Amino acid sequence: MVAENVKAVRTLRVLRFAIIGLIVLTLVLLAVSLYTLFMGLTGAVGGDTFKLSVKIDEATGAILFRLDGNPRNGGLLSIKITFEVAVLSLEGQYVARNSTAVYIEPGARKPLTLTLFISQEDVQRYNLQELRGSFEYKFGITTLWDLVGILQVVKIKGGGEGGGGT
Repeated sequence: MVAENVKAVRTLRVLRFAIIGLIVLTLVLLAVSLYTLFMGLTGAVGGDTFKLSVKIDEATGAILFRLDGNPRNGGLLSIKITFEVAVLSLEGQYVARNSTAVYIEPGARKPLTLTLFISQEDVQRYNLQELRGSFEYKFGITTLWDLVGILQVVKIKGGGEGGGGT
């Protein structure tokens, strides 16, 4: 009986230390992940890391959006950066949409390019030459096997029936 109680106490002690170890490990992973996200964000949005250009082909009337970037990961873990760009009609229907993602190891830089093409037919059909509809931009950054991350969505509305843009 006494030997069983000693064995049970030892088992509980081992379990308690294992649980404390898991909690400490979880807190360390959380701190490292948050540091990596912060450093990844500062390397991705700081300075002139990204350039957005819009070109209108005068001959065809088509529109080409191009996002070029060279983000840097200053964190301790690898990160995944995702971008999505979309143009929506006044009814909220997607006219054009494209996305890309890039994995960046700690301390590294990686170039990325995202293009969005809107044909002349779509420009006329959705009345985009008068800046009607909306432009949607999504930026996401994740780390720790995509378990920790941030997603930002920006929607810019153009002029429409009965009002201007917001």
